[in-house]
Amino acid sequence: MAYPPPLFTKLELEVSLMNQELHLGGSDTPQRIMSRGNVALWASAMLTYRIDDLKRWGIENRSPQTLLQNDFDGLVKDVMQSETINELVSDRARIKEDIYQTLKNTPLNKDGPTLEEKYGIKVVSFVLRDTRYGEKLAEASEDKKRRELIAELKTTPPTSKPAGPASSTPPIAKRSTPCVKL
Repeated sequence: MAYPPPLFTKLELEVSLMNQELHLGGSDTPQRIMSRGNVALWASAMLTYRIDDLKRWGIENRSPQTLLQNDFDGLVKDVMQSETINELVSDRARIKEDIYQTLKNTPLNKDGPTLEEKYGIKVVSFVLRDTRYGEKLAEASEDKKRRELIAELKTTPPTSKPAGPASSTPPIAKRSTPCVKL
């Protein structure tokens, strides 16, 4: 028994139902983000999502990809800007999970829909790919460490000389006659 070919709407032909990716700032290159304390950080991230409701995605939202990009960027930056620079660099696993939970469960506005509800999508995963200081901040950090070490050395009282091989042997006696070169 032959089945009739499936009928597709134009929307179903244009929108892939496979997992989609969305990069922070619309690019896979790192984006400049200000941390709590106004220190710049370069970060790149990617959201993987799947469209579950074509009606909500393509009919209720005029430009769903653009709108989702803006909402995604805003939510990610809100979380990242609430953290200190040290937390953003050293506590990536917690921050990644915080961002994932925010994308999945946090309303865009008070009593508003979440990303999943607004766009008819399912948030599959979130990856925080890169977090790093800018070059100037990294240089300043190295310079600060160097100054701190120098200051510590200046304020630390000198210790007694360590015992070495020379201290275990008796000193050479002075010669009464000068050495003659041959």
